[in-house]
Amino acid sequence: MPAATRAAARTAAIAQGAALTDPVKRDLFERLLSESRRRRVLGTSFDRASLLARIGAKYDRAALLEHIGAPNALVEPQWQLVTVALRDGTAPTLKIAGGLVEKIPAAQVASVSASRTSAMPEGLLQNLTAPEAADLIAFLAALK
Repeated sequence: MPAATRAAARTAAIAQGAALTDPVKRDLFERLLSESRRRRVLGTSFDRASLLARIGAKYDRAALLEHIGAPNALVEPQWQLVTVALRDGTAPTLKIAGGLVEKIPAAQVASVSASRTSAMPEGLLQNLTAPEAADLIAFLAALK
């Protein structure tokens, strides 16, 4: 096979792989693209105002963006993580989603402490492009 044909086949294969919707597979191919053809992800720091300007005309979602961008900045009491230490020395951490209630008899509880740390991990937006982040915020805003 001539070198030009091999190069064209390689370029086509990389382009097809970089266009996949599965992020794991897509990212394997994307690093083979030239810098100018790679997705422009937001990274660890980004201009929140410029992202809001893209979606602000359609949605007023500054609070969603702030909570996703800095999840530990404001953790409402109902979303605080609570650690319960039992009198028998065990220290289970109860993480109950969806409003479920776990009752532990008061006589078994040695201490209870709440954390101001969010269960949502930091950095959720850093590997998204600005349009992907805007789509995420728009999707979440539509869940009412």
